[in-house]
Amino acid sequence: MLLNLLTSEAGNNNANDGGWVIWVVFAVAIVVMIVMNHFSNKKRKAQMEAEKEKRNSIQPGFKIVTIGGIVGTVAEVDDDANTFVLKTGTEENPSYLTFDKVAIYTSEDPNAPTETEEQPAEEPADETPIEEQSSTAGEDADNTQVEETVSVEETEEKAE
Repeated sequence: MLLNLLTSEAGNNNANDGGWVIWVVFAVAIVVMIVMNHFSNKKRKAQMEAEKEKRNSIQPGFKIVTIGGIVGTVAEVDDDANTFVLKTGTEENPSYLTFDKVAIYTSEDPNAPTETEEQPAEEPADETPIEEQSSTAGEDADNTQVEETVSVEETEEKAE
C-alpha cells in the first residue's frame, strides 16, 4: 500500500523529480532492518552464552528443575557426554535419571547465599571528630546567647 502511494506520488510529479524518493525510502527501510537484526542477534548471543555458562556450572548437590518438570538433586555430572544424573524420589527409594544438560530449566546452588541469610547493614557511627562536636556545641551555645540578646533588646524596645 505504501509502495503504491509512493509510486502514485512519483507519477504525479515530473518523471525525474519523484524517482529518487522511492530509492531513499527503500534505503532507509533496509538500513533500519539491518540495524534491528544486528542488535537482536547480539542480545540473543548474550542470552545463549549465559545459558551455556549456567549449564556448565552445574555441580553435584545443585537442585534442578528440568524442562519436563522433574525436580531433583544433581548426583553426578559428565562434562564429556554433556549429561548429568538427577536424583529424585525419597531417601528410602531414590530414583536416578540421566539427562542432557540442555534439559535444565532452572537450577539452584545450595551453597549460594540467599536473601534471608544476608546480614543487615550496620548503622554508621557518628564519625564527627570530637573537636568538631565540641565546636558545634559551642556554636549552639553562641546562637542561644544571640537569641537571648535579641529577645532582651526586643523586650526593651517594646517597653519603651
